[in-house]
Amino acid sequence: MPLLLPPLSRRRLLVASAALAGATVPGCRAETRRHLERAAAPTPTRLLLLSDPHAAADAAATSRGGAVIAERVAATVAAAAAEHDRRPFELAVVDGDCALDTGEPGDYERLASLLAPLRERGLPVWLTLGNHDHRDRMEAAFADPRPQTGPAGRRVARVETDNAVLLLLDSLIETDRTPGELGPAQLAWLEAELAATPAGRPALVFLHHPPLPPEPGVEPWGLLDDAELAEVLRHRPAATALVHGHTHAWSRRLFAGVPLIGLPSMAYPFDAIEAVGFVAAEAGAGGVAFTLHAPGHAADGASERIG
Repeated sequence: MPLLLPPLSRRRLLVASAALAGATVPGCRAETRRHLERAAAPTPTRLLLLSDPHAAADAAATSRGGAVIAERVAATVAAAAAEHDRRPFELAVVDGDCALDTGEPGDYERLASLLAPLRERGLPVWLTLGNHDHRDRMEAAFADPRPQTGPAGRRVARVETDNAVLLLLDSLIETDRTPGELGPAQLAWLEAELAATPAGRPALVFLHHPPLPPEPGVEPWGLLDDAELAEVLRHRPAATALVHGHTHAWSRRLFAGVPLIGLPSMAYPFDAIEAVGFVAAEAGAGGVAFTLHAPGHAADGASERIG
């Protein structure tokens, strides 16, 4: 399963327990107690969506644009924590590239420190893997005791919330190799999980690498098996949206008829015109709304509603 950082606060320990109970792997399906008790909950579920922190052991490490990464990530976390204090989130997802380049142990120690304000507020934080992460070192750094039982050794999870299902995928092929891939076993898992999702219940699929159109003369840097993913989505239309990182840019487009939501980096953009920040997702009976939070940027407050 993707790594779960439990809350550091006791006041929402029940939420963390529910999130862990709601994560499933093949042969083990469970729904959270809160979902069973509050299946018709009128209050929308709020999710904090983060991506690409690229945390570095060196607190003074800078991005290619010269920004101090730890300072940028800390500012994004502070803004997210302030939004949580205003209107609480149920959980957070960091959608890959948790580490700077090659997923060193110190990178993950730095990330844990930077994410502490969220966990201190009682938020469970799920971490998926990107191309700059190292599967074994990441697992060791966060001392995740759960067995690795995902398809073909990948870390996947089904997380149930009151108003939505989160399906967390693992597109890491090899550390510090740019493109990603899901593979047949993981795609079969995804198809089965979508088939098991009740009609009308939003299903959000998370993966680090997005399907990207090929560029002439440029080595592929997105999802290599995007055609196979498209086939799964065409046969299982339960997916409400695909959510990805990797591009360091807030974006909205369609893939195989499914809305594709790109998350901004927590740390730095590839293009100076792009935002740095986080996305708040709100799932309820009317669908799912994604809203960009990028203080000081022209696109701050931009929103995409699905359903």
